[in-house]
Amino acid sequence: SMKLQDENHPDISQLTIDQEVNNKNGLYPSLWVSGEITPYDQIPVLVNARYNKNSVVNGALYTNGVYTTTISGNIDAELSFNRVAGFAEFSASLNLVRDDNPSVAFDQLSFFASNLPTPSGNHSEEGLEINQVGFSVINSSGVSATLDGTLFGPNAEEFAGSWHTQNSNNGESAAGIFRAKR
Repeated sequence: SMKLQDENHPDISQLTIDQEVNNKNGLYPSLWVSGEITPYDQIPVLVNARYNKNSVVNGALYTNGVYTTTISGNIDAELSFNRVAGFAEFSASLNLVRDDNPSVAFDQLSFFASNLPTPSGNHSEEGLEINQVGFSVINSSGVSATLDGTLFGPNAEEFAGSWHTQNSNNGESAAGIFRAKR
């Protein structure tokens, strides 16, 4: 799961991806992102941003619940946001590679969302929650996936969060985290 720890990384340049090794059903990495979430009220009123610089994707692959290998890859995301109109639209391409077989694309996932929900009430400390309402996968069948993230930094310089995939055909599931700068 994604753990957000605001106090540990007060400066956006220090936003890090931490990796911890746990011993549960064999050794596998436990991943999370931490950093300073951009409060909703501090997101620029108009945003048309592409988040694809210094992209980092990490994760782990499980087969029938047993840790198999690590996953890496990249993400390319676009966000259009208009606070006055209450409008937000999002799309992302997440490309995953099995680290034990890096020459073969594992999954190429596309996510998209429109009319993203904005925080209600006193939302000055909450961020814009970005999770997709639509999904497609390019080179696999039987795959479902989720992507969940938010903006980080005083001016929404980074987009980071977690992802998860499940393949009903072969018992494979994978989960991990991502980060990209604009």
